Amino acid sequence: MFKLQHRLRHSAAVTLIVSGLAVLGTSSDGSVTASTQMEPPAVGVRARPVVGDSAPELGAHVEWLRGDSVPSFETGNVYLVDFWATWCLSCVARMPHLSNLAREHASEGLKVLGIAVLQQGSGMSPSAFLDMKPTSMDYAVAQETERGTVPKLVQGPSEEGALPFLYIVDRAGRIAWRSDPLDPYAGLEPALTSVLDGTWDLAQATEKDAHRELMERQAAPLLQALSESSRSGDAVAGERIREELLMLDAELFGHQLAALFQLQAAQDRDVAFENLEGHIERIANNPSALLALARAVAAAAPADSDERSLVVRLATTASELKAGSDPDYDWALAKLVFGVGDSVGAAAAMSRAVASAEGQGWDSSVLSMMRREAARYEAAQ
Repeated sequence: MFKLQHRLRHSAAVTLIVSGLAVLGTSSDGSVTASTQMEPPAVGVRARPVVGDSAPELGAHVEWLRGDSVPSFETGNVYLVDFWATWCLSCVARMPHLSNLAREHASEGLKVLGIAVLQQGSGMSPSAFLDMKPTSMDYAVAQETERGTVPKLVQGPSEEGALPFLYIVDRAGRIAWRSDPLDPYAGLEPALTSVLDGTWDLAQATEKDAHRELMERQAAPLLQALSESSRSGDAVAGERIREELLMLDAELFGHQLAALFQLQAAQDRDVAFENLEGHIERIANNPSALLALARAVAAAAPADSDERSLVVRLATTASELKAGSDPDYDWALAKLVFGVGDSVGAAAAMSRAVASAEGQGWDSSVLSMMRREAARYEAAQ
């Protein structure tokens, strides 16, 4: 799909941060899309609830700030549980939309719950946020009583609250769907519609999620070795391990390609771009991985038209794969296109992002931010 026309001969500093096991990228809106990951669970140990399991009860671990308390998941209802934080702009952006879903489907037994994950440091508290935005969340809202308890309960001890994170609990109290931390809203609404109308294939969803768990268990020793290579500064071992992860499952570990590119570009820019040609096809249908790679290539300070074109093609393909369903992707595309000097393309992508976000009923403060950015791109033409 993406063919490099020549070897690139310019060096540049790698500015994306590699920390532990993950590239800590930010989404187009500036929110954190993946948390720093701790040591992976031991092989064969399932350390978190998965699709098909009974949903973990949250009642003893949260205090309710708004709406009726939900001490347990009642049989017969469907629950959409949104784990959020005051600093998570992607979470804030979609709160009015979740309110709309709660109202539209209340007669079908849907209950939306917003569970605030407490952040470390001195950021705004969930209660202060609710006071500031009294109408944003028209559903029950709680916060965890002790920082880090809820993420470990619902995502496992190897994670510290990768946000946004959501899951759907079916009428029998089972997890019917859970989000991918790297692409949180992908598939949410089709899954919710199917769970509500009784057409959701739980067996198929369980099988798909079981494959994800199997791949992650098989990857656990690789992730452990990757963590150790990162601590020791062994870039050669890091490259080899990331190659193995991509071979294991490029759908799950495609983001490692961005980190692999960074490592190789820091050592030999020509080799880094040469190697991309053999890897990109593996993530050709993975929008979040394509976007991560586009950001990595952009961070390598593209110096000619072919390099800039590669950034645009990667980000454009990611956006097209989303088919307008996620404004974050057009927002990210606009930033990247503007960064390589195409203000016309940036304005067009940002216009699509704004229109899509408006159609989905995003938070007004986030929309204002997006409109200001769109105006800046228009003015630069």
